[in-house]
Amino acid sequence: MRKTGIWALFVAAYVGGVYLGDNHSPSSIPSVVAVALTCFSIFAAALGRFARFARATSFLALAAFGFSRLPSVDWPDESVDDAECTGTMVSAVQGTAGVSTFIVDAVNCYRGRDPTPIAQKIRVSVALSDLAVRTGDRLRLFGKLMRPAPAMNAGESDRARALAREGIRYEFRVRNADALEIEGESTTILGAIPRAAEDLRNRLIARLRDEPSRATAALVAAILLGDRRALAPDVVENYTNTGILHIIAVSGLHLVFAMWLFVKIGRFLARRFERVLLSVGATKFSWLFAFPAASFYVLVTGSPASAVRAWVMLAISALALLAERRCSSTRALVLTVLIITVVDPAALYDVSFILSVVSVVAIIGLTPGLTASRGISAATAHPTLRARLLAIVVRSVRHSSAATLGTAPFTAYFFQRIAVAGLLANLILIPIGSLLLVTALAWGTAELFVPAIASQLLSLPLFLARVFNLITAALGGPSESLCLTFAPSLVQTLVLVGAISLFAMRSSQRGLLTVSLLLFAVSFIVELSLRESRAPRNAVRVTFLAVGQGDSTLIEFPNGAVMLVDAGGSLLGDDRVGARVVVPYLRRNRISRVDWAIVTHPHNDHASGLTAVVKSVKVGEVWANGQPWEGSALERLRRELDAREIPVRVPPPIPPCDHSEFWICLVHPITPRGTPNFFDDLSVNSNSLVFRLSIGALRLLLTGDIERDAELDLAESRIDLRAEILKVPHHGSRTSSTYKFLRAVRPTVAIASLGRANPFHFPHGTVVSRYRRLGVPLYRTDSDGQVSIVITPTHVRLTTLRSREPIALPQQIHSLADNPSIEGESG
Repeated sequence: MRKTGIWALFVAAYVGGVYLGDNHSPSSIPSVVAVALTCFSIFAAALGRFARFARATSFLALAAFGFSRLPSVDWPDESVDDAECTGTMVSAVQGTAGVSTFIVDAVNCYRGRDPTPIAQKIRVSVALSDLAVRTGDRLRLFGKLMRPAPAMNAGESDRARALAREGIRYEFRVRNADALEIEGESTTILGAIPRAAEDLRNRLIARLRDEPSRATAALVAAILLGDRRALAPDVVENYTNTGILHIIAVSGLHLVFAMWLFVKIGRFLARRFERVLLSVGATKFSWLFAFPAASFYVLVTGSPASAVRAWVMLAISALALLAERRCSSTRALVLTVLIITVVDPAALYDVSFILSVVSVVAIIGLTPGLTASRGISAATAHPTLRARLLAIVVRSVRHSSAATLGTAPFTAYFFQRIAVAGLLANLILIPIGSLLLVTALAWGTAELFVPAIASQLLSLPLFLARVFNLITAALGGPSESLCLTFAPSLVQTLVLVGAISLFAMRSSQRGLLTVSLLLFAVSFIVELSLRESRAPRNAVRVTFLAVGQGDSTLIEFPNGAVMLVDAGGSLLGDDRVGARVVVPYLRRNRISRVDWAIVTHPHNDHASGLTAVVKSVKVGEVWANGQPWEGSALERLRRELDAREIPVRVPPPIPPCDHSEFWICLVHPITPRGTPNFFDDLSVNSNSLVFRLSIGALRLLLTGDIERDAELDLAESRIDLRAEILKVPHHGSRTSSTYKFLRAVRPTVAIASLGRANPFHFPHGTVVSRYRRLGVPLYRTDSDGQVSIVITPTHVRLTTLRSREPIALPQQIHSLADNPSIEGESG
């Protein structure tokens, strides 16, 4: 155990070095230091006298080695819209929701006729769920080459940096299936096994897609192969709410069951060959048979991080078994983490790998503390069928409880939520999912070796998948209301991990119970202080979120009221932008209720993200202009609003905030009372709701997507449009931001909500020049990231994600804020 502890310290030194090096731009100096310290430690160990010195130098050498492991960032130039790339596919196809992704080791990239050697990996995405390409294929791709998107909102994960850790500097979006050509394939022996695995994977997926019941077949594909592209978004949401998402993502649990099945097959074969049984032994033979089969299964699933972790642990255990040596689970896990992270240090940032390791640590460390009652312990001691079944149930409860408790802080940190019903759901669904996995494995094995009986074997996993889906659907609704919204900081997460660890060890040292309770109290106090410090005091905080090619503006009033003007969305109509950007931002900032959610106009890039918002936080009411909501995305939003009894109405003539210094009013479109609040002769964009927010003497105009016709109507009306801060209409399109409208508004600061490298090329060059000629600073969410403005009656502060520091606004804004006698709201 002592040696295991020393190895654990070595791994901690290396892991700490990797994290420090990632934050401080690794250089060649740590590599030199690592080599020097390694030489010293080897010399000291050879002398046999300086054991402590050798350990200390090894500790420092591993830290220095880890510090220099991650590659430095060398970002490419601006994106290329019409690019052509050639290279070799080096990863299996993955993806979700109808989008396939894979990695290509590119050789050349062409812009027009000029080749640009890049010799870099690129991440390719294709909007298809069925893609017939395999590892080793030489591909020619046509589409858009671009730099990966960095973090654009506060607290958001930096996707560009995450890909850079894997040596990927570019992303490539293929236009369609016709824009991908296969020029040849690899003929190397080393590439034959992965290609055979992918062939089997594609064959199994194609077979499942032929099934009449797509929902059950999609679940079998997800559990057996980790292919979730055919799963409906609401089904995935049910799995998330019930805390069983890990069941449909190939993990260590899947490999354990695969190993168990193959060991059973190996034992069956060993009994059929007496000579093998006598010379090798049933146990060794079954492992010699099962381990290659399990390794091939990992390749078939696409080698996800958690499955690779389990595979390395099994490899260490198999070697120990063949060498007739004992290897504890703790030691195997420590060696596994060291091996994987030395080969691929980017694994330390893979959420699935982190949760996989933490769950194993929790099972090893917390399970002994979760002791069963004496009656159960006594019952499990008897070798009866009932006692064995009871032992299995008890073991499952203890392991599931330990894994759920141990991973809870990390789940909250990464996903801002804890599925409280997860323990119960796991107890019900893990046995069914395990049986489903084993039967699906049997079907997949038969498909490979005995195709004649494979069709008969498929009926059982399909039946179990149907039962699984029914139970998940029944649990999904109640579980959603039991999800605990919690977004701890990194320090809070570590404090909670320490508290849970000490609490689990309370049986050995009673004093640890007091310490653990104190740590829980510290975390609770920190949470209260974060919530208190977040609320604006005597100020309005306006945040323009970077939601890609869409709009989302969050307004927080001093009395705690919150208004959300649009919630982003994709042009395709899914709510992933709301789920990935808006909802996490609300959770990280401790906003659990939105009093008013405004849909400026019924277009997907403004409204579809609201579906995820109403599922995740309480919404008081929704304002809209009365135009029909058409399309599947807005119909889903309507169903969610109806299910939660959230009213949808036109904006009222009264302000939402009763604070005398803060006022918001509708300026467009204004129709006679009792009629729909839109004009038939205006486009959907130009019927966008336009609001003016007044804070003391300072004004902000939110314009939605109005275009030239609405702008001219407003400029020629008697409405006072003057506003110091302007949300640029229609993302800066050529048909908006007319001179006449801008002269009526007279802005001193403008904010444009834009998608990075958007297909419309917004903002248009003429619009940018227009703001520049008028001397109006233009902040853009595609380049500046999230833009936040804190406004009080005495000062104004603007910050962007890229600047981090407050930006000095034009003196005109400060003079308006400092002089309350300036004319206020009159519109």
